[in-house]
Amino acid sequence: MEVQNLKAYLANVGMSIREFSEKVDCTQKYMSQLALGRKLPGRRLAKDIYDATDGVVTLQTKAKECQKTEKQQQEQNCNR
Repeated sequence: MEVQNLKAYLANVGMSIREFSEKVDCTQKYMSQLALGRKLPGRRLAKDIYDATDGVVTLQTKAKECQKTEKQQQEQNCNR
């Protein structure tokens, strides 16, 4: 299966953001921000989205973003 972004997935299956947000127990406003790529979900929500889309949609989580930021900071400190 091809990995899709959330917005494309919802369009392909004909589901609204409101319907999907109810399915994964998330607010419509936050789900809209995720679909537009403006926010990152936590681990639980990322897993719920993955499960609800049968693995078609995978999202980077806040935890990975934080780890990436820490790693970048460490690299910057080493380069000083």
